[in-house]
Amino acid sequence: MWLIWMTTILLLSSEATANRIWESIYQDLDATYSCFKILNGTHEFGCRADFTGNVGLLRVVNSSADLTRLTTSGERQSVVAVVPRQWFTVDTLQRLERMTADPDQGDVKGVILMLPDEDWGPDEAFQYSEDDSCPNRWSSFYRFDPASAEFRYCPKTPWNPAGTGMFKRSWSFPIILLKNQTQIDDLVKCHHQYNSAGAEGPWPRCAAQMKTFMSAAGNSEICWRRSQRQNLLATQTGAFCSPMGSTNLFSTWLPPAAAPAPAADTVLVAARTDGATMFDRLAPGADSAVVGMVALMAAARAMADLTPPQNTNTNVMFMLFSGESFDYIGSDRMVYDMSLGKFPPQAVVPDDEKAGSKRRPAPMRLSNVSYYLELNQLARGTPLFLHSDPVTRRKSPQVDTKVRELMNSLRTYADPARYDVPLAEPAPGTPLPPSSLHALLRGNDTVPGLVVTDHNQSYTNSFFHSVYDVRSTVSTGGDWTELADRLSRLAQVVASAAYGLATGQTAPDVTVDKKWVADLLECYLVRANCSLFRDAMDSEMSDKTLTRLWQKNRPLPTYVSVAGQATMHSYLMRLTHNVLSRWTGETLANVTNADKCRNDTDRIYSHRWLIRQLENGTLSGYCTRSLVEVSSAVSPAFEIDDYDWSSGDHPTWAESQWIGFELRIFLMPSLGHELLHLLLGLTVTLLAIRSGAAGRAARPPAVRVAQVRDTELGTRRKPGTVGRLRPLRSAGAGGQYGSLTEPVAT
Repeated sequence: MWLIWMTTILLLSSEATANRIWESIYQDLDATYSCFKILNGTHEFGCRADFTGNVGLLRVVNSSADLTRLTTSGERQSVVAVVPRQWFTVDTLQRLERMTADPDQGDVKGVILMLPDEDWGPDEAFQYSEDDSCPNRWSSFYRFDPASAEFRYCPKTPWNPAGTGMFKRSWSFPIILLKNQTQIDDLVKCHHQYNSAGAEGPWPRCAAQMKTFMSAAGNSEICWRRSQRQNLLATQTGAFCSPMGSTNLFSTWLPPAAAPAPAADTVLVAARTDGATMFDRLAPGADSAVVGMVALMAAARAMADLTPPQNTNTNVMFMLFSGESFDYIGSDRMVYDMSLGKFPPQAVVPDDEKAGSKRRPAPMRLSNVSYYLELNQLARGTPLFLHSDPVTRRKSPQVDTKVRELMNSLRTYADPARYDVPLAEPAPGTPLPPSSLHALLRGNDTVPGLVVTDHNQSYTNSFFHSVYDVRSTVSTGGDWTELADRLSRLAQVVASAAYGLATGQTAPDVTVDKKWVADLLECYLVRANCSLFRDAMDSEMSDKTLTRLWQKNRPLPTYVSVAGQATMHSYLMRLTHNVLSRWTGETLANVTNADKCRNDTDRIYSHRWLIRQLENGTLSGYCTRSLVEVSSAVSPAFEIDDYDWSSGDHPTWAESQWIGFELRIFLMPSLGHELLHLLLGLTVTLLAIRSGAAGRAARPPAVRVAQVRDTELGTRRKPGTVGRLRPLRSAGAGGQYGSLTEPVAT
């Protein structure tokens, strides 16, 4: 026994610092914005992490000298590099990976990017895009067209000169973005206090633990097959990865022709809804996605107020594609569905439905698209450029004629005498920039199309698909006045041109509510808890459990994420659907509840029961009837049996499953301290086992008496328990007693 007491005294007498180390006092940091893993049919991208977590000593890199010292010091230690934004580059990460691969150097276990809010402002000298220099190059129309060899894969001048390809690479360590300034200060202070002396400094030292394990590996084909096998065996969903995607939103100016009549020719106006970065929940997409989406919504609302002339035979469709950042998932799916006669999905008659029991729209084909107009990046600079594909225009005089008709219609209403939107054409022979039109041309190269952008030969947006593509880069001091005015005038031009092409007549004056446009920008770029969104909720989005997730004083991320699950992008699309239904449709009077709002026999119109939040916080419902519908934005690659995953015919993007993200810092003891505590702990354990064995051998037989007394008093005990009895205790003069006798451990 005296040996146990002596060992205990030795442990208690350890210095205070060692005691703190032994107790492993952790400080949790915000790991929300973590790099994750995505896959396509041939590769994996993003960040890898150990299953049990990655641990390393903190090393702050603030200069070239710091980076050189870290990567060439010869310290064979596990480290977590901490870098500010100016040192978060592909070159830095590659140097850290080479350091890990060198057996004479340390092992980089992770990277922490310090990015407080004040570092997110516009900076003309700073350029950074996480995407490729030629986004979506492998799904370009030119890759598959034999007549387009000069533009194959990428033009001579990259579209995205700031592109680093950072999130389309595979990194061997986790990366976490830290925004909280207080936590950044704590992290830097911990490093300076304990680690600034380097390898020769005293222990303990400040370390970080990062937990961001990803379930998927290899590529989408491997992961998807493993997941499907897991589903069959364990009835789980997406055990390793899930297809990326969401929903497309579309609305028409006129009610579509009801089957069996053929679908009408259609002017298709499109924009995208998604951006992308390598960090979860952090894809603002201000110019990459939001500005074009808002311009389209404004044009759709303006056109809904225009009355068509009699005998108008051409319709106008406004389409919002999802997943365009990843090889045009949404537009590719629309083209695929059109090829099968399954677009819009409301045209498909289920097997169990009686023929003719419901009004359904006629199926639409790509051949029905008489003109295609896409609103792309629009926030920066004038004039706006009208891009088209030179290959199909050279190949087909009819396509060239229609493209010129579309250009002329836009110019007519963009004239200073009308809505004053400066337009220009790029230099002759300029290839089509990355856009959804590539997916349409792959399906049918006779589609006449234009892409409206704010760039000529290369992007003016130096933050395309990056964490810096935020509101401050598209507005001046948070003032939407100028941007809202430009987008409103463009919406007037688009609505007028579409009207003229559909009717053959001059469009009447078109009105756009500039304040409404500014409010939309606020909803998508500043705070989701905005008046327009709270005015157009539905029964699910108004549920308190869900409102706590999306009604925040920050915007919803535009990253598309995985299909078929409740994601931030699914909330974004649902709210957008409701806003379009509210402002392009009509509110039905005398409809007082959701059941009365339903119409199960009409698939031409969409009836939605929406809910608005009043100023006093109460909810009020109303019924809308509109022409706004949804379609799938999930790649058919995940539905086609025996699909060739390396063919490139369809997008194959999937996202890895993960449990959660964790980041914390703590004081790490020296190896000597750890070994000492291990040995002392083993000694105490062995002595305790020996002492316990000796005690059991010398135990007196009085235990059986206690068990008999238990039985006599009626106490129920678990088998194998040994104890003595507490006496009965009085509850007072009333003669009532408290708890019955209970065993007490000996």
